[in-house]
Amino acid sequence: MLMSIRRDEISECLSFLAGQVTDAGVKQVSTPAQGTFKPLCHTCTADELECEGYDEPDTTITIDQLPVEYSDLGFRRDNVLINPLPLLRRGTSSLNFRLNSGPSLIVFPTPADAFLLHHANQFLFKDSVRFDDPAGFWYKFALPLSNSAEPIKQALCALGGAHRSFVGQQVGDTVSYSRLAVTKYNDAVNQIKQTVTTNTVEHLQVSMVCCIIFVYIESLHGRVPEAIKHLQAGCLILSALRKYHTDKGSVAAFVPTMSTVLLRIWQDFADFQAFDTFYLPDLEPQIADIGDPTIPFPDAITAMEMLFAVDDVQSYLALSHHSKLPKETDSEDTPDDIKPLSLSHDSIRFAFQSSKPTLQDWISRMGLFLKQHEKTAFPKDEQHRVQTLSLYHTLCTGLAKLDSLDDELAPEDCHAILEKLALLFQADAENSGPTFALGGHLIPIISRVFGNVSDEGILRQCIEVLRSVRRREGVWDSHRLADLYEAAMNARPSVEELGEELPFGVPQLTEKLATLGLLPHTP
Repeated sequence: MLMSIRRDEISECLSFLAGQVTDAGVKQVSTPAQGTFKPLCHTCTADELECEGYDEPDTTITIDQLPVEYSDLGFRRDNVLINPLPLLRRGTSSLNFRLNSGPSLIVFPTPADAFLLHHANQFLFKDSVRFDDPAGFWYKFALPLSNSAEPIKQALCALGGAHRSFVGQQVGDTVSYSRLAVTKYNDAVNQIKQTVTTNTVEHLQVSMVCCIIFVYIESLHGRVPEAIKHLQAGCLILSALRKYHTDKGSVAAFVPTMSTVLLRIWQDFADFQAFDTFYLPDLEPQIADIGDPTIPFPDAITAMEMLFAVDDVQSYLALSHHSKLPKETDSEDTPDDIKPLSLSHDSIRFAFQSSKPTLQDWISRMGLFLKQHEKTAFPKDEQHRVQTLSLYHTLCTGLAKLDSLDDELAPEDCHAILEKLALLFQADAENSGPTFALGGHLIPIISRVFGNVSDEGILRQCIEVLRSVRRREGVWDSHRLADLYEAAMNARPSVEELGEELPFGVPQLTEKLATLGLLPHTP
């Protein structure tokens, strides 16, 4: 039995998931006749018949229709994937789910499932190891569990389909994958909704993993409110799982990892919404020791982990400060434990000031590392990580000079930051076509620069760098942000005449410009 969470509260968190994801927005699923369970039976997929449980027929992709670049991945016509990734093999899961009997054989309902999961791994999870997955969420939990937990497998397929649709925008190859992603999304949601009625740790763990995957799917589609709802649901489930947390068994490794992943997502949303971010009391940032500031980091991975530790210190200070403030009267429309409370401006400013010693320690160690390896020839992936860390070193050095978050960055720091960003974007642009990263780590830096300067030349440079690449990082989109910031620059004279200031958060700035009729289209 659940010890700290009501079943109806989880259901309320997940009930909005009953919609289908499409490029045009959320499309509701028709309710099948009671007892038929057509959205779960997969008969329409097998027989290629229209399912009465959906508004439109399922889209099935055959092996012959798969892109040429996937012709050598080992697909067979009986929908079996031979020689899958080693991390999908037996014994790699940390949880108590039954894995497939064979170490090198994974059976999928359709060849499309195998293709979508492979696509997600090739273009999302492998890339995430460089910067977006310090907790090992994908390779330690999500992928191994997809062998035995069907909702997770379907959610991963939906993510793969959404990404395949995203990268196919330039060549018009989106419709079939978008519809397929919709179906997989709904399959996962419907199965999760059935497991909500079973109060077991294992089912909560499956729902937890799916919530995180859904956050990334909604972020990829640019639907921030829906992504936040998934984050809230995940935090609620995490709160329940903490009651089962022990030093041994499956929950021991699961709870800290999921807490870290949710915190990373929250930090990304916090940057996106700036001062008007939301407060989630279930997050518990851990304080780590950055180490001796006179000793360089031993490697780039450690430097990256310690950079996240700096973020954790700031998050811990902000959340702790906020929790001690007088409570405001809350609306009765939403249960208290899933209400997104606004994080106060004072708490964010307090965290910035109080975390400066930790920030200075990271700057010192990172600077020594960069100097030590100034002439080192790193492998390609490692080189990208080092270049990204060098960029953050420049940004953090500039921020450390500020007395408060209201001060402006020095022009020389802004130019150095934007030059390094342009080089990283140029390297990504060599792949041609849109690029997507699971978390925001490059685009938010431009937002930081744009919000901390008034020099028009630097502001224009920010917009130029954003337009130089077609990139999306979580909820951040380079072209949409460029459009928004260009509109903001054009709106400044009108806003100043009204005696007002433009907000810093992306959603708030979008709403303000739209209200003034100064935004050509809503990003």
